[in-house]
Amino acid sequence: MKITKIRVLSDNGKLKVPTKDQLSKIAWELQKEIYSAGFECRIYEENPTRIDIANIRINPRRRGYNRSTWSGRRSRCLTWDEWVEVNGTVNGVLDEMQVSANVTTLNGKFKIRQGFRSYNEDDWEELKWENVGSVMNPITREEIYVKDEEVS
Repeated sequence: MKITKIRVLSDNGKLKVPTKDQLSKIAWELQKEIYSAGFECRIYEENPTRIDIANIRINPRRRGYNRSTWSGRRSRCLTWDEWVEVNGTVNGVLDEMQVSANVTTLNGKFKIRQGFRSYNEDDWEELKWENVGSVMNPITREEIYVKDEEVS
């Protein structure tokens, strides 16, 4: 997940590039909220206007494991609904801190936020049913991982 063009509101109501301390506080709040939601990730402050969030996985001690419907393997990868939750968490932190930023995942395929506008599951509906499997074994993005107890 890439968070770029980060700007914060100044005292006079104008957008400005955050200071190092402000950027660190944004990164810390993102880390704290994502972790408290039951996920793990790594957050990198790339430069004064960019934060990268990488290796987003479920915390199995808090959420259990997921299972791939394609291979049957147990996994820490997120289900569709968990991705929606993580994206909402990121938007919630940025809204709370009054941060303007562009947030995307999957090399820009999923737009999570643009400026102060938050996107949600309704905006990604067509991507939900996209085939991420193969021609011979088609599987949609929504179906690829499920909670471990949902697999029969």
